[in-house]
Formats: sequence, C-alpha cells, structure tokens
Amino acid sequence: VNKRVHRHDELVTVPASAIFRMSSPHLSTRSKRLLQFLRSDEYHPANPRETVHTFTEMAMVLMSEKLDPDSHWAAYLDMLPEPSCPAFFSKDELTELQNPVISFLRMTFMDAPLVNFQTLMLDDNFLARFPDLKRDARPGVFLWSIATILQRSHTWEEVIMIPFVDLFNHGGKHATSYYITHPHPSKYA
Repeated sequence: VNKRVHRHDELVTVPASAIFRMSSPHLSTRSKRLLQFLRSDEYHPANPRETVHTFTEMAMVLMSEKLDPDSHWAAYLDMLPEPSCPAFFSKDELTELQNPVISFLRMTFMDAPLVNFQTLMLDDNFLARFPDLKRDARPGVFLWSIATILQRSHTWEEVIMIPFVDLFNHGGKHATSYYITHPHPSKYA
C-alpha cells in the first residue's frame, strides 16, 4: 500500500494490557502487595516528596518484576541492555560536567529514591512482609530499575514503559524480530 504518512497519523496501536504501568493487571502478586504497602499509612518514606515517592514506587515494582522469573514481564525485562545514563556518573564526573540540571536529576531520580530503598531494606515491618525481597533485592538491581525507567519510560496518564516501542529503541546482545500477518500476504509481497 502506498499511503502517505502525515503528521499525527496513527501508525500503531498498543493495547493497554501490553504496557508496563503501576495499574497493569499483569503485575505479579508480590508487586501488587508491594504497591499496596508503599501507598499505605504504614510506609513512611525517607523522602516523601511526591515525585520521588512515585518514582520510588515504580522502581520498587520494576525491581520486584525483574527478580521474579515467572513475571509476565520477564521476557521483556531480560532482553533490555544494561542502562547507561548520567544517573550513574560519580560525583566527580558530575562536578566536571558542571551541569546543574543533571545534578538535580540525579538527586531527584536516583539519590532520593535510593535513600527510600535503603530505608525500606532496614524496616522490620517491610522485611517481614517481603522476606524474598530481603534476600534478593540489592542496591544494584534497584539502580538498574531507576536507570531503566529514566531511559525507557514515557509519560501518559502515569509513567509507563511500552515493550513494543523498545523493539525500535535498543541495540545490544539480544536480537529482536517481528512479523506482521495480513489476510492477503500476496498483495504485499
């Protein structure tokens, strides 16, 4: 088909069920329980600012899904390359850049959520509810979650990740492919 594509034309529709988000019906039971705890009065984040708290929630849920080999999202999360972003620059490297925006972003989206994570990992109430996270959750996995969100999220009604979009947005060691089926393949050969 030779159809000219115009600005704002809809090219692809991704169903809501194929989007990683906090309201996804495909989150594991542990992740749903984790969100419930993080949104309860029992949780008192070290940094309660709304932006930091929301980001901490998503990073905790993404980490929970990453650590679950039976997660609905496992195939997607396993294919993602290791992230690389200014959030992982050392303080000396950030100072060398002399960029207050990057320093602010690091403080808001890495340092503050990391303090919330570390506080949770010392909270007896949290650890009693999530003993498997006590065993498996490590700062490196949490930082992976933060960097993955920073590099792969989109803002819609909430912060989301769209696995289909990542087919076009990464390189690395994993090969991706896709095919389109059509009722009349001979017309498009």
